[in-house]
Amino acid sequence: MKTAGVVLHSGSWSRWSLFLLLWTNFASVLGRTAFEKLTELDYKGTTYYTVKNLTLYECQGWCREEPECQAASFSFVLNPLTPIQETICQLQNETTANNPAATPQRSVNLYYMVKMQIRSG
Repeated sequence: MKTAGVVLHSGSWSRWSLFLLLWTNFASVLGRTAFEKLTELDYKGTTYYTVKNLTLYECQGWCREEPECQAASFSFVLNPLTPIQETICQLQNETTANNPAATPQRSVNLYYMVKMQIRSG
């Protein structure tokens, strides 16, 4: 088969399809990332990245994509004078949330999300 000056062999397509199939199965065996979401509780941790004006879903997505992220802290400020809600997303690479003896602090307008690895398969 010849397409746009590039010669493609039908065998290469079947190898590519096989590779893609194996890769997607491999990725699903490794597991999925889930979060334990805590409302108005905050744990001590080391923040390595802070970003403003993200949604809760975007903040969680950033932590999901970052291998070193163990937890994300999402806080928001309600300002009745402006129609826009101000948010802060902090990614943490160390957290005391995984320690059963750790005591969280009460915090207003905050979601604390601890990353968990769930094995599937």
